[in-house]
Amino acid sequence: MRDTCISNKKGFDSIPPMLSVIIPVYNVESYICQCLDSIVNQTFKDIEVICIDDGSSDNSGTICDEYAKLNQGISVTVIHKKNEGVVKARNDGMRVANGEYLTFVDADDWLDTDYFERMFAALGESNAEIFCSGGMYIEKIKVTQITKTFESPFLYHHGQHRAEMMARVLTSWPTGRKNELLCDLGYMWDKIYKTSFVKEKILGQIDCSDYALWEDALFELETFSKAETIGGCLEIGYHYRKDIPDSALTRYREDLTEICKHWADDVYKYLEKDPAFNDPSLQKAFFARCQMMLIIVLKNYMHPDNKASYREKAREYRDLKKSKYFRESLRHRTPYRTSMSNVKITVMRWTGLWSQYLIKWVRHDLKRI
Repeated sequence: MRDTCISNKKGFDSIPPMLSVIIPVYNVESYICQCLDSIVNQTFKDIEVICIDDGSSDNSGTICDEYAKLNQGISVTVIHKKNEGVVKARNDGMRVANGEYLTFVDADDWLDTDYFERMFAALGESNAEIFCSGGMYIEKIKVTQITKTFESPFLYHHGQHRAEMMARVLTSWPTGRKNELLCDLGYMWDKIYKTSFVKEKILGQIDCSDYALWEDALFELETFSKAETIGGCLEIGYHYRKDIPDSALTRYREDLTEICKHWADDVYKYLEKDPAFNDPSLQKAFFARCQMMLIIVLKNYMHPDNKASYREKAREYRDLKKSKYFRESLRHRTPYRTSMSNVKITVMRWTGLWSQYLIKWVRHDLKRI
């Protein structure tokens, strides 16, 4: 394990860069080159790249060091540290960021090479503390899908639509067209942030390092709660790689049920302190998020690496459904989920784990027809 060290750390004697790009890196040697190539070849050159090698055991850190030696007009700094997780890696990157703005990129994703040029052109002179992109490319095996976040550009000042923006962190948003939803705002990597705002009002204020899957959401709730000016555009250029083997979303986690309870408890306590939580839309969004987590937990129970007996899984599932916020969420028919999700939630409310195995068996049998 490397001790903490920094390679190619450059000072800025005159004007700091416009944008700091923070990349947490952990065992992604198969993907990191595509990620870094897409950034160092950006048409917008006023960038510094900060790679946080979070104790990688493969060649990821070495590959980052090689990029730090290149002279392509963009500074690449690599920080090697012991493994402490993505949240602390991002925090380390934020602390050393020199740019007027900062953004995050996951090391297994990549960008269109004109993405930042288009984003800053849309940002203009708005001086927004948070500026959101218009969506993302979802990259599955041999398939690319576009997920949109907004229907039109916007700029909100002095807390306008704050409850709605916080609600959109937690869930997808209805468009008014049947079963059509806009992507939620619960990601850190599809936005640019004013660095002074993040360092002064966000960094160190919350601890979201124990959630495994949903650490981004609490960070975004904090930023949307405190920002005075929030903007959004229709530009799309972030490629989000999905269904990676052994990713946080696909691997089995023995502690996932407890993580869900912990997350829901902490987020509710956070929200109820904010006046925006008086808005019914934000309350409904919280329960919609709990519903989504229940669906994810079901996949964890049925994961092939879950060796617990059916009786153990059924008891754990029953206890989760009876816990405070998840019990309440099953009573809500929120407007933020598609009709198929509502069917799943209805089945969860009235039946045990056996019904989910039955549904899985029926789907598998239908595919064979």
